[in-house]
Amino acid sequence: MRARSLPLLLVLALLGSACNPWVSPRMRAPFTPGPGPADPSIVVPVEPTPSEAPRRPTPEEVRAYRGLLGGQIDDAGRRIWTPALPGAPLEVRHAWLAQLAAAGATHVPIGPFDRGDVYPGVMWGNPDWTTDAAAIRQLVLDILDTPTRRGHGMVPVIFVDGGGRDPRPRLARVLPTIQAAIGDLQAFVIGVPCGWEPYEWSARECHDAAWDTHRLLPDLLLAWHGWVGRSNGASNPPQADDPFRNPTTGYGDWSLFWDARLSPFSMLLYQADPPRTQRDVECGGLRPGLPRWSSDALRTVRSGDGWVFAEDCWMNRASDAIARVGAGVCTDGFGHGPACGPGRKTFVFFEAATYHWWWDRMETADPSFFTQMASYAQSECRKYGVACGFGDGLPAEE
Repeated sequence: MRARSLPLLLVLALLGSACNPWVSPRMRAPFTPGPGPADPSIVVPVEPTPSEAPRRPTPEEVRAYRGLLGGQIDDAGRRIWTPALPGAPLEVRHAWLAQLAAAGATHVPIGPFDRGDVYPGVMWGNPDWTTDAAAIRQLVLDILDTPTRRGHGMVPVIFVDGGGRDPRPRLARVLPTIQAAIGDLQAFVIGVPCGWEPYEWSARECHDAAWDTHRLLPDLLLAWHGWVGRSNGASNPPQADDPFRNPTTGYGDWSLFWDARLSPFSMLLYQADPPRTQRDVECGGLRPGLPRWSSDALRTVRSGDGWVFAEDCWMNRASDAIARVGAGVCTDGFGHGPACGPGRKTFVFFEAATYHWWWDRMETADPSFFTQMASYAQSECRKYGVACGFGDGLPAEE
């Protein structure tokens, strides 16, 4: 779900008091809302408990992504959206981090750090931190110093940019600031140099942003935020200056994008098709007789002697990305296939149900959609022998 990229009609809809996605009476019901209107000044006090700061995450824990991008409502009735943390009152910042950690999250997306609206419906804007290294550093430390249920501090995930076109001037301004803010902390942070859904960027712009970030912060794990049909930043249609262009086909090549010789990315933050209904989650209806949470239950189309996903099933494209990027396998659709590409990268099922949850378009306020999708994705990851991460809900069984 990309900030500042929604259709005009949706933005205009927010001007009416009947559609405020930040606080929805229907969405509040199962989450025990706090008293009074959802105003940023209303905070349920959280008494701090004296304790030492948690240890820093290991490299393996930095890669073991567990996040709750959506699905969480705070005690004042606000949807928790952590890219809004720079503009949030400090009490809200600490309350949100504590609630996410208590719910099992270990990773926290933040950024970009420019001034303005964070996302339609968020009740405050963010300040301009593009030259404020001290402010960025304090937020990063607050995240790192929030203990998780796994015993280490939370992991900041920094989206360097909002993903809009012509990124070079913005990156030239903010990258030195981020370097100054996290230089000695970079090993405990994930960076997303091309930002949120950079479909307005050229392949060359993303390539250059990634390498510029890597040169400034060589120990920072770099991730690409992809979406359905775009599990890489190579050009399609082809661009003449694409560094990932295959000289034989003339097209941008996904395997070249993930080749460490051409790009420093080692993690995919994947965004799936968001569901509206339980039937969407179950791809039209589960195939019976299979274990609970088995991704094979979503394979509902007979093909020869086996079963494959329907074309419109959200798992169809997700499975292909898990196989190619996570396992280095060109899948045959049945859950196996020959080796291909540059090998294994970290696959994170980063965004699943948040989009329609945010806009209150799901058939039910039941937040179990997040858990269900993560559980099915975990099953598909295990089919390929991949230890996936999860950013938009946690699997029912770890």
